[in-house]
Amino acid sequence: MIKKELFYQRKAPWIIIGGVFVFLLFINLLMSSESPGPNDLPANQLMFYIFSLLILGTIFTASAFNELNNKSSAHHYLSIPASTLEKLISKWLVTGIFYVIAFNIFYFIFCIISSALTNYFFDQAFIVFNPFEPRFELDGMTPLFFSKLYLALHTVYLAGAIYFRKYAYFKTMIAQSFIFCNLIGLMMGIGSLFFVDVWTEGINLAHIDIGSGTKNIFENVFPILGKIMLWFVFPLWMLTYSFFKLKEKEV
Repeated sequence: MIKKELFYQRKAPWIIIGGVFVFLLFINLLMSSESPGPNDLPANQLMFYIFSLLILGTIFTASAFNELNNKSSAHHYLSIPASTLEKLISKWLVTGIFYVIAFNIFYFIFCIISSALTNYFFDQAFIVFNPFEPRFELDGMTPLFFSKLYLALHTVYLAGAIYFRKYAYFKTMIAQSFIFCNLIGLMMGIGSLFFVDVWTEGINLAHIDIGSGTKNIFENVFPILGKIMLWFVFPLWMLTYSFFKLKEKEV
């Protein structure tokens, strides 16, 4: 199953990835030719990295089940001698773990090529962005963090690839935004019940005594619960939903 996912009708993703890297290379060379030159490139490389990792990955994941959603290829897909769990795991591995590893390797190679071309054409050099180097960070968040974030969030687009027949990427993005906004509204509503005085008297956190116990919950307990929800509970929930939805669709 994994071999099939990697080599069967996978020209389109490689063409898209190659096109994006050529575009980023052009942008890097254009930025290097202007003042202040390559000094800004290490920071910009991280932004390019985040943008490329998330956008390319979610597009790739959203097209994972095009075979099943296409009437002409659905019969072939359903005739594959593999269980629903095996099909889902192979898709998750290829669009998740394998994608992150391959993307980081290719992006590192891309940065080396970009640095060499900048030095050749403009006689200027900049620090090569290394996705595996922790000193490259954005507000304390390293490339490794964004790789883990992708692995957690890409399960949403895997579920969307199963649920939606057409335009899965855009429909999943809209559904994700709608659910996210509703969750924020729900959290604000629950928070207003606990901090009603803050809403009625005005937000002035410097003069609010919330107590050591409550403070400990907000500073220590909530961050741990948030990490557990983001890294484990949420992905497992989405994968469980994907399994039963895929099984229902196959039936």
